[in-house]
Amino acid sequence: MADDVRTLTCPSCGAPLKATQHDRRIQCQYCHATVDLPDNEEPPVVVTRIDFTPADFSPPRETPKRTGTFIALLIFMLGIVPIGIVLLIMGLNNANKAITPGVVIYSVVNRMLVRDEAAGTTADIIGIAYNSDETHRLVYLDFDQDPVVQWKTEGLGDESYRVRFLVDGEQVFLVDETHLSVLNRADGTVLWETSLSDQLPTACDTCLLVDEGRLYALTQIGTLHTFDRVTGQQLWSAGLTEIPDRLFLFNSGPGVIDNVDEVPTLIVFDKEGGQRLQNIQPVCPNRTFTSDPQEMSLYSEAWTGADRNTFFTAYGFWEPGCVDQWNVETGERVWQAEVSEELTRSAVLSVTDDKMMYLAIERAGLLWAVDLDNGEARQLAAEENYYLRPLFSQDGVLVVEAQRTRGSTRFEIWGLDRESGERKWQVIPTAEASLDLQSSSIMDADGGFTVQNIDGGMALVQVFDDPERLTFDLIDLQTGVTQSQASYGMPEETILTFEKIGWDGNTIWIYSDEIYAFNGASGLREIKWP
Repeated sequence: MADDVRTLTCPSCGAPLKATQHDRRIQCQYCHATVDLPDNEEPPVVVTRIDFTPADFSPPRETPKRTGTFIALLIFMLGIVPIGIVLLIMGLNNANKAITPGVVIYSVVNRMLVRDEAAGTTADIIGIAYNSDETHRLVYLDFDQDPVVQWKTEGLGDESYRVRFLVDGEQVFLVDETHLSVLNRADGTVLWETSLSDQLPTACDTCLLVDEGRLYALTQIGTLHTFDRVTGQQLWSAGLTEIPDRLFLFNSGPGVIDNVDEVPTLIVFDKEGGQRLQNIQPVCPNRTFTSDPQEMSLYSEAWTGADRNTFFTAYGFWEPGCVDQWNVETGERVWQAEVSEELTRSAVLSVTDDKMMYLAIERAGLLWAVDLDNGEARQLAAEENYYLRPLFSQDGVLVVEAQRTRGSTRFEIWGLDRESGERKWQVIPTAEASLDLQSSSIMDADGGFTVQNIDGGMALVQVFDDPERLTFDLIDLQTGVTQSQASYGMPEETILTFEKIGWDGNTIWIYSDEIYAFNGASGLREIKWP
């Protein structure tokens, strides 16, 4: 016997849907919206066949005389049609004032966790939504509210990958091409808007920053704009010589790296009036060409200290490489550490705790430690058959991701003594790929993993296809011993995708066709949307 057929309508376009009793998800053939069907707890609506017999029909009526009917109809039309026209015009006018029904969200990309006190007990998410009307809109999701979708902006255009946004306090800052707007976080209404001198640099994640009462925007034409975040008034601007690729925030004001007299220089601006407070020009010895000291380049690795009064940079191509700490208030160098030039020739990976800075580079087995108090540097590891990537330091243990390069390739997680570099333990994930290094979100049976320091130890989260599942291991940081394990079965999909949105305390947020939040220690699901 054929399956019972349920008659449903598409919530997006209203077209009829046909689904069997066993269907859980179908696609509308008209607007292509994906519709999750309710569980089969209620009896399905069954379409049954009805057989008619001649007795079911009434005999035809005698045709009435048409003369009187025509006159009556004419009188009716003359009276009612003008009224109908008036009502039609009124209806059309009112239709323009009616609230347009909300569009359906197909997916959310460029997702960002909002983790501040205003977010409530659960982190919020902001991102770019692709919708059923083929528009891209900024969307704000609050999982403490019902409905979760708090608001959506107007369409952002086709090149939504250029859109930059951030949330600070009760405001959302949005840059679309050269258009800057500030929105009310509660309802998405525009508080003020203006135009920038150019677009933000595509590869610059820090070129839109908020600090206290100011908004900083660094455009790719080389102009640093400073606005009052409440009124939108431009307080001051500064022009740069070179194309910028990052913006720093210090207590005294913003900073950029630019050429000054053809020398790469950290320029620190006064946040009040835009005057140049410091021109810092780091220099490192050169033992290969002693008469030609090494200068910091425009694109050397550089970062701000936790106290926001410190500037670190790693640079140098010849022997030795240097790591500097500078005080941006005084403009003086605090210390200079000499390290292997192999370390500073490539992009530096850094992890910092309360005492040490740990440095490595991509696709190499070098690992260095630099004392934050005096700049004393030492090599912690030099592995010939591994690539090393420091992940975090907690409770005296430096956790490192180690990718074996000799024999069969595999990933290992090491726990090192942060002082000596001695390996205390290693954990070998079952999954074969690091989610932090993998560019594709498509998962296969080999799986992917990620780790994070949380309360009580380290969380190892792994995702697998066939069968689709997530696994959670809570690992003791001192011993590497697994304290608890949990598993969660994901919905069966033709193609399983998995993207890590981020961590909020002990909670990991992921996107896999839907948005999920899991407790990284227990594996308990906290959020599933929609």
